[in-house]
Amino acid sequence: MLIGVLALQGAFLEHYTHLNKVKSQHDLDFDITLVRTTEELKQCDALVLCGGESTVMLAQASRHPGLLEELTEFCQDPEKPVYGSCAGMILMADIDGVAGGKKPQKGLGAIPGMKVWRNLYGNQLDSFEAQLEMPELSSPQIPFPAIFIRAPAIHSFGKSAKSTIQPLCALPPALSADAPSPDTHLGPADEDALRVVAVRKGKKLATSFHPELSPDLRIHEYFVRQLCLK
Repeated sequence: MLIGVLALQGAFLEHYTHLNKVKSQHDLDFDITLVRTTEELKQCDALVLCGGESTVMLAQASRHPGLLEELTEFCQDPEKPVYGSCAGMILMADIDGVAGGKKPQKGLGAIPGMKVWRNLYGNQLDSFEAQLEMPELSSPQIPFPAIFIRAPAIHSFGKSAKSTIQPLCALPPALSADAPSPDTHLGPADEDALRVVAVRKGKKLATSFHPELSPDLRIHEYFVRQLCLK
């Protein structure tokens, strides 16, 4: 099992370091590599899309021959494990499921039906940390310290996708994102979806927050154990 970390921009070194720590601490049988080219991506069995600037990542990918097309195909393959944090969640959204920000943007369609609103939690000064209950993690009785920096929010789930997308944790109402204007192609937001900050669909995992910036390795361990090695 070779897990790639897309290394075009953003916190890819932090994800790479976390995965290496999971490998060494739990003696798990997988390898990690940084991915910048089409050829490197083709060698991977799984992929991590890191936090950063999703528009910059897409622009960088389009400059490498065939990389954006290969990346889209990889993300849409239901047998390929993919994890996206923050900007990575935006990239994993439905192809026409991204709104917010100054420029129009497409998702890669890794989680069909998931609609995402960029930077809905505000700017850099609005960053915050929340202790999240996530029963699927090892040591579930210990809350996960989730760091939100210019974070996206899940706007809604399509009707056909709602039953197949598993919410893993949600924010309390006091910290949840406010519903954006419905005057976009995404339509009105779903109040329940706006609270959800981590989801799984089959071998796809996405979080609004940055676990790679926390010392806690449990999200990365969950991705490896439950999505990659099963």
